[in-house]
Amino acid sequence: MALLKVVERLWTRDRLQKQVHTISDTAGLLVGSLINFLESFGMIGDKLEAAHTAYAKANSQLHDSNTSVLQRTKRLVEADAKGKKLIPEGLQPATSDALPLLADDSAT
Repeated sequence: MALLKVVERLWTRDRLQKQVHTISDTAGLLVGSLINFLESFGMIGDKLEAAHTAYAKANSQLHDSNTSVLQRTKRLVEADAKGKKLIPEGLQPATSDALPLLADDSAT
């Protein structure tokens, strides 16, 4: 009977050692996968930040500068330039007091 208990304990110990080895291997793989994911996730963040910076720069060039496309188009609209489509409300002249593009010589 004592010999059977010793054999049972040896089998239990062997089984536990195999489980510990399997858990250790799986943990190593998990850590490696997590590190790879974090690297990829960091690259995604960098790309999103670069895309945001590029978008902000292009948006600024479109809207904010005096030489922007929208500002130049607004000035053309204020000078009564017409196109085939309706002018969006954001490009409509703010006032009718816009300076004429050319001076009127008939007043002299």
